[in-house]
Amino acid sequence: MALVVDVCREDDVANMVATAHKAFGRVDCLFNNAGFGGVSGNIEDTDMGEPYQRTVDAMLTGWNRHSDIFWPAGIGR
Repeated sequence: MALVVDVCREDDVANMVATAHKAFGRVDCLFNNAGFGGVSGNIEDTDMGEPYQRTVDAMLTGWNRHSDIFWPAGIGR
């Protein structure tokens, strides 16, 4: 199964979980490996606004969002 998911959007992650659960009936494991190049360059030249926040959201908080949403799908099997 292949899905397009923006890990920075909670509703995308929730839809991914629902789709996987519906297709397979349960979730046995979760691999949090989403990422992208993110913001790069000299700190003084880096846009610390939305591009930086998106990088932090994808790389640092995305794994937690996945885990929080996937966890209930794996309970009670």
